Amino acid sequence: MITFFPVANYSFIYYNFLLVITLFVFVRSYTVAIESPVNLMGKNFLGFFLLFIVLLYIGFRPVNYRFGDMVIYNIEFNNYVNGAIFDTKKEFLFESFLYFFAKNLNATSFFFVCAFLYITPLYFATKKLFVDYSFYAFFLLIISFSFWAYATNGIRNGIATSLFIYALSRDSKIIKWLILVAIIFIHKSILIPVLIYFIVSKYNYTKAYLALWLVCIPLSLVLGSFWEHFFFRIGFCR
Repeated sequence: MITFFPVANYSFIYYNFLLVITLFVFVRSYTVAIESPVNLMGKNFLGFFLLFIVLLYIGFRPVNYRFGDMVIYNIEFNNYVNGAIFDTKKEFLFESFLYFFAKNLNATSFFFVCAFLYITPLYFATKKLFVDYSFYAFFLLIISFSFWAYATNGIRNGIATSLFIYALSRDSKIIKWLILVAIIFIHKSILIPVLIYFIVSKYNYTKAYLALWLVCIPLSLVLGSFWEHFFFRIGFCR
């Protein structure tokens, strides 16, 4: 693995880098109108620059306990390298992906491609959905509190969620549903948003959905641990 900086400072450097970009965008907004061609051209370049830097920084991070599940995936990777039998009990698509890299490439390339599959779908989804203003949407995703955690710890979940967003941005229904079905075999928890998307795309019951959402709030407060254990038992966690 390539170590750009001391591992203990990895997240600190990342967040401060984003702080600098945030301040730049904030100051720039006072001098150039958002709809200005100059601003849009500059933000288009900045978005690609962010994609490139964040992909390299996250994709080539070292294997370390500070990155949570990365260590676990690295152990599973090395088990396959040393001849472990393919685990058919886990999500088939991701496990096949892990197995292929273990048998043909190395852990560095595996984690880089994981980062690529997590970050680039968000970039292209925002390009499709927000067109000239895609930088702002992509940047909001990059600076969200959960972005770093899913990039370095909840790797499978992060990949599946990003591909879910990418699928929703596609015009072709065939491609959209092929991706949605495929990502269930990356992380089965994505089955919940896929089913919800299927229902809401078929039935327009806005008030009913809002009422259900409101009911879920007290249910999660009163029976929070129950739902956690329930979804854990059926394999929706990790």
